[in-house]
Amino acid sequence: MNTSTLSVPTLALAFSVAVYAGASLLSMATMSIGAALVGACLLFWSPGKSKKFFRSEVVSRYRWVSVLLACACVASLLGLEFTPIRVEGFDLVRVEWSRDLTKLWYFVWGPALAFALTALNEQQERRVWKVWLGVFAVISVVGCIQFFSGWPRAQGIPGLDGRYHATLFLGHHLSTASVWIFPFFAVLAAIFSKPIRDHWGISRKNLVVSGCLGLLVLFLSFSRMLWLALPLGIGFFGLVFRRGLRLGQVLFVGVALILSVSAAWQVPAIRERMQSSMGTHDRFELWKVNWRFFLDRPLTGAGWHHNLELAGQALRKAKPEGYVFIGHAHNNAIDVVGSMGILGLMTWLAWNIWLAVELIRLGFASGVPPWIRDLSRGWLAAFLVFQLNGLTQVNFWEGKVQHQLFWVVAWVLLWRYRQESQVHVKGAP
Repeated sequence: MNTSTLSVPTLALAFSVAVYAGASLLSMATMSIGAALVGACLLFWSPGKSKKFFRSEVVSRYRWVSVLLACACVASLLGLEFTPIRVEGFDLVRVEWSRDLTKLWYFVWGPALAFALTALNEQQERRVWKVWLGVFAVISVVGCIQFFSGWPRAQGIPGLDGRYHATLFLGHHLSTASVWIFPFFAVLAAIFSKPIRDHWGISRKNLVVSGCLGLLVLFLSFSRMLWLALPLGIGFFGLVFRRGLRLGQVLFVGVALILSVSAAWQVPAIRERMQSSMGTHDRFELWKVNWRFFLDRPLTGAGWHHNLELAGQALRKAKPEGYVFIGHAHNNAIDVVGSMGILGLMTWLAWNIWLAVELIRLGFASGVPPWIRDLSRGWLAAFLVFQLNGLTQVNFWEGKVQHQLFWVVAWVLLWRYRQESQVHVKGAP
């Protein structure tokens, strides 16, 4: 399709998606601006295909799991609204509906972005991928500089004076650990997949450089959980990708992984950080208080996101004179069950299972374009690391992470929609 024949709204939408692709790897402000730009362009783009897309089977399945999870969020807030939790000596925690429900927009954003992607022709889609990967490579260089200089934002590493977490423009090293894994595993898949490289129009040499930079940034984030999860994710990638790898490549990746982990363990700063109990006791305390919220209110929990404030009150009451670490539950499942009860846990698990199943269908079903199949396998490995990271942090609900997560969701919805459309066409009389 020649871009000169495309309408101005279509060209504007394609441009806005490319802007958002890059912005999704920067700061929260740029992510919001990029999303708003795409949303504004969508209002002027009327291809007449919205009903077909939004009524498709894959979008319907997504809508069900998302609506159920959103309803569980609202139910937990209603529970707090009508039966408040009072901690003696502290102000009553109240529901602020206009603020508390804002994160639900991400569940609408996923299919909206996927619908925007349907407007792209092959040339525009390649441009979007190049922008996303180009920003990944450039900002990875920034992360390496940041480790030594602290620029653009210094977050010192305890026990390693003069060195700083690679937080990029994301604000926190744990954000880096959960955002950077998705482009990293996409690049890793492309390095071993000619169909992906051909579709993106990027050479293996450039991808190897980008992958090494991204891997270095992930390591320099100094997230202990990521240091454990990433080798497991790469090993899992080798297993699910084995059909596309020769035996020599599999052995090379395996040996390189073992040697890298062994060499890293010889570095005193890494060994000391892994053996340190820093933050462990604080997490246990937060897990305990959130578990008490669940036991007290097993159906709806303490209230979506309000478990953070309530946990702080409970811990300060228990230790009025001592130091208290206040924060979210630092575990996805415990945070969900503590804030939203069993309804929240069941619907949250269902949502995550939905995404994993769709990635598996794309990665292993017949009839899927080879480049999509290979990239889906890479993202399946990234999703595993994402969940492992969530054992010691609440990365699912973090805004910056959700932008990247729903970037993946949008492509999954698009690819599955195309796959289902082709099946229907072939099965038509």
